[in-house]
Amino acid sequence: MTEENKEEKPKQDCLEDKIKETDLTPAELKAIEDHKYFMGKNLSREVSLAEAVYDFFAKIKENWLREKTLNDAVDQIKAAKTLENPNDTAVLRAFAEIWRKERESLENNGFYSLKVVLTNEKGLHLRPSITLVDIAKKHYCDLYMHKQGMDLYNFKLNGKPYMNVRSVLNCMPILELAAAKGDTLEFIAYGDEASKALDDIKDLVTRRMPEEL
Repeated sequence: MTEENKEEKPKQDCLEDKIKETDLTPAELKAIEDHKYFMGKNLSREVSLAEAVYDFFAKIKENWLREKTLNDAVDQIKAAKTLENPNDTAVLRAFAEIWRKERESLENNGFYSLKVVLTNEKGLHLRPSITLVDIAKKHYCDLYMHKQGMDLYNFKLNGKPYMNVRSVLNCMPILELAAAKGDTLEFIAYGDEASKALDDIKDLVTRRMPEEL
């Protein structure tokens, strides 16, 4: 390891610790994903999620939130005008709650999601764990996984911890999840090949994993 890499490692660890303290919304995560893409273009290198989160909150979020709040208000008013009783306070209150929930959903912000139950007797052991990482690297997208009670994670989304599957360094943390038969794993993906990646994971977990043992 070079001296430069030795200096970068503590900095990266610090950024990753900082991101864990932040509970993101789907809209924020989408904005961070887009920001990460453009950061990579400008820097001509791959940018980590931790770097993108730090830069987004330090430089972008204030203006982004101001613009988002304005756009949300305008779009909500337009949508409310299509109601049968747009002047009914109770109707408007109920509509606003539903509208905000849909607006902040994963699907509305460009994420694909998958929930699977492990049927393999040995759970998520070494070979399928490596295959998960391979799937994440194969497709042009970012891929994250959640398991209830997980202690090792990269960030929280709506209060739930998620791990970045795409990093090859995450193979061991995936194993340390101790995912057993009957456990539920949740995946979210963002990018051009997000849907294909989740299809491959579904195929791995529900069909191919038992056959590989």
